[in-house]
Amino acid sequence: MPYDLNVKGFKHPFRVASVRMEDGSHIYLGLSERDELRVLRNLRFRFFCLWLLIVLFGFAIVFYATRRMLNYVREITEAASRIGQSDLSSRVPTNKRNDEVGHLALTLNHMLDRIESSMHQLHTITESLAHDLRSPLTAIRGKLEIVLSGDLKVEQSEPIVSAIDELDRLTEFLNTSLDVAEAKADALRLSRTEVDLDELLRVMIDLYEPCMSEKGLRVDLRSAGPVMVQADAALLHRVIANLLDNELNHLPAACTVSIRLGASENTVILTVEDDGPGFSSEIGLQMFEQRVKGRDSKGRGLGLAFVEAVVRAHGGSVTASNPRQGGALLTINWPRAAGETVDAPHSLRLVAGR
Repeated sequence: MPYDLNVKGFKHPFRVASVRMEDGSHIYLGLSERDELRVLRNLRFRFFCLWLLIVLFGFAIVFYATRRMLNYVREITEAASRIGQSDLSSRVPTNKRNDEVGHLALTLNHMLDRIESSMHQLHTITESLAHDLRSPLTAIRGKLEIVLSGDLKVEQSEPIVSAIDELDRLTEFLNTSLDVAEAKADALRLSRTEVDLDELLRVMIDLYEPCMSEKGLRVDLRSAGPVMVQADAALLHRVIANLLDNELNHLPAACTVSIRLGASENTVILTVEDDGPGFSSEIGLQMFEQRVKGRDSKGRGLGLAFVEAVVRAHGGSVTASNPRQGGALLTINWPRAAGETVDAPHSLRLVAGR
């Protein structure tokens, strides 16, 4: 049996075999292992290079396939993010590949088709409902005005004037209820334009100041200057009107309404604070729900619900609280650009009744 033998003075070992002769001597045959070790080193190096090539080739295939798939997923994500509440006609891109991502894109498009159909049905129902209800109300109001234009005594005309006022309030209640319902369903149609919120606040305060002064209320506005936002001008106008109506209808005399307008790079912060009795503790977290109001409130419970619905439809958020020093604090975070969203904690801390 051959065996390895290290010989002093030689770098590589020898493979040695020996045989015993009849006279008791031995014959040794030795072969250097230098060539075998060189072959093993070459094979080891080549196997390592082949393994490295296979790993790099597999990494390149996986990287290319993953990158291609993720690029397609990113295109789907970007397209889905561009589909807004008022633009449901867009669809995510699809390809001819019969893979999981392609099936996901087709599923999203089918879902968007159903959502668009549902929104169209909702708009149709609300428009039909509004038309069917407004028409008789308008007809009744017209007949009352015709009767009022005749020769009537004062005691006869007063009930007719009161009835016309009630019809106007009922029409406003109908319009607001439908708008809140659409906004809660994320179906409110927005016509966004660039609006200067500072200018709008000043115009609305000038409009409400005579009524507030007559009631003994004072309005204090502090603004950082012109603040431009992308919003539906008509809805934003109604939001500010609802906020001021809320203060006018619920604050006692000799109170102060402080309005603060600030802006950051992406967000506009509007705070409305007063030193009145604060929000009622009985309405709790349902403050922004429809037809929820305090026990002593004379409103219909739609003002704050409409404000929250419109702000949320624009991607903003509303928080309400009763500060420790008293009064009520309402904070609106409004995104400056269309498509942005603002998240804020929905905190309510209520102690005494409005």
